Amino acid sequence: MDLNNLNSQVNEIIQIQCQDRWQVYHRLQELEIACWCSGYQPLRVQVTSATKAIQVWSVAQHATLSRHALIPWLEACWQVCSASETDV
Repeated sequence: MDLNNLNSQVNEIIQIQCQDRWQVYHRLQELEIACWCSGYQPLRVQVTSATKAIQVWSVAQHATLSRHALIPWLEACWQVCSASETDV
């Protein structure tokens, strides 16, 4: 298999509950990430880079996890940001 000829774009299907799917869809559209969603169908997302993959993951986490579950993640992000600011 020739790795130089591989398509760099990956289409992924995201399984998200119906009530959260449209929120994720609209946020991904705001981030200019190609995605498609129709009634009673899974959300399809085109991931073209590692950055976009992380953004998709983050948006999905934000929409599907409870606030209680997101608090430790957000606190860890703040600690990373604070640590990098003190290194400067």
